[in-house]
Amino acid sequence: MPRGEYAITDGRAAVERFMSAPGPMGWRYHATRDDAGGGSTTFDVSVDRDGRPVRVRIESAAHTLTVIARGERFEGERDGELVEGPLPGPVVFGSPGSDAVLLHRLASSATVRALRVDPATLTLHEVELRCERRGDEQVATPAGMFDAARWRTGGRTIWLAGSTVVAADGVVLRAYEPGATGPVPRLKSL
Repeated sequence: MPRGEYAITDGRAAVERFMSAPGPMGWRYHATRDDAGGGSTTFDVSVDRDGRPVRVRIESAAHTLTVIARGERFEGERDGELVEGPLPGPVVFGSPGSDAVLLHRLASSATVRALRVDPATLTLHEVELRCERRGDEQVATPAGMFDAARWRTGGRTIWLAGSTVVAADGVVLRAYEPGATGPVPRLKSL
């Protein structure tokens, strides 16, 4: 089971500790993000083998959101109130885990419809994202050197090795253990 720690440096200093694992259903990502102001957010997402969302749960200090897929639709709760609607594709929520879900299922550049979670209110908005694969390259991180695919989406560059984001604009992989299923770095550390 891959596990590690990201430093989030995109204007809101935070540390996100994660673990992810493939399973019989698909893939799961669980993380806790602690920001410099003392707030904490938990992300728990499960997707099927095709990368479609099955269940997403996000808990912040102010709000709670659960989204459960029901075919082409979703239902769930936000702060105890029913939420439901069409499920156009992945659920993106401002975590390297959601970047991994979004990009891992793509073989090449594509435009993807998704549900975006507003980080402050945990409300849902349907969006269209252009994901452009820019090639493969080696990426040096404090956790090691990785062979990764370089993507550009939402104005950000993201490097993905297997199903793990190893670098992104505003994201640094500080610590990492590949377990039995994660990408193995070429070198242990810089």
